[in-house]
Amino acid sequence: WGPAMGYGSFAKLEWDCLGAMWPAARRRSSDTPKRLAARLRDDRIFSACRAPSPAASLEALQGTKMAESETKPADYGEDDLTRASGWDALLDDVFGLNVRGFRTLWASLFNPAKVFEAAHDPNWLGRYTPAIRLVFVIFALTGSVQFLLAGEGTPMWQTVVDSVSAFEGDLYGREVDAVVREILLAYFVLYAIAFFVLHIPMSLIVSAWGKGVPVAVRSRLYFSTLVPATLIGLGLVIAQNALTPEINQTSSQIFMVLIILAYTGTVFRGLAPRMPAGARVWRAAVMGLLMIAVTALAEFIGLIAAHIYVLGTPPGG
Repeated sequence: WGPAMGYGSFAKLEWDCLGAMWPAARRRSSDTPKRLAARLRDDRIFSACRAPSPAASLEALQGTKMAESETKPADYGEDDLTRASGWDALLDDVFGLNVRGFRTLWASLFNPAKVFEAAHDPNWLGRYTPAIRLVFVIFALTGSVQFLLAGEGTPMWQTVVDSVSAFEGDLYGREVDAVVREILLAYFVLYAIAFFVLHIPMSLIVSAWGKGVPVAVRSRLYFSTLVPATLIGLGLVIAQNALTPEINQTSSQIFMVLIILAYTGTVFRGLAPRMPAGARVWRAAVMGLLMIAVTALAEFIGLIAAHIYVLGTPPGG
């Protein structure tokens, strides 16, 4: 619109615009487009015919984009087919996961730096699922699988069997296997409670993520580190059921090493965009040892509490 158009072109556009709006806008039958233009110079109708200034055009464009962002998700259009087919919502209903959740799991395993960077954004960049939610879901799946697959030959089963066999109290006519299953069921519930009761405060206290990181972001980074390890733990639980009892007796130490490596590897790779390798090495080592210690403590508390709940006494009592 501006100077390049010339007055004649602008007057013609003004005439055409007013002429098109005239039937709906005129107040008197004697009005013509020229008279209407003169009478409505400052009116809202005529302002619609004026060429917008660059600033006004930019403001209108920004307003339109803001309106669209309020009605559409941040990653709208990335998975239109999945979203339109309803699979995204169905997965969310059944597993508490959706396309964004699976994207987060993939990135947590193979490119944790992306998830760590997203943790600094209030909305996780609109691409990733909050880490603590994923840990909850994976933990629930792991507990269910552990209970379904727990049987003779697994280290956990044998540990509880030995404890119940050494119990000198009254089982009230119950078989040892039945008592073992009761203890395992109680253990999986109580262990999950102990896990989050211990890890949540720890996530707020630990500050290995660099200077000036807010408490909320610390918690996000902490649970982002837990995601790969809990996912690998789920796979190890399934693998354990396929191993022979003899191998299972020696596999626990190997599995623990794998979990520690998952913790340390996630921290080391996740902090890569913000720290040099030297600063990341010791942080990864400390976080790996800390997280495995807290998890082991949660397992211990869960097992003790389960024995007390079912037998009224701790193991060996």
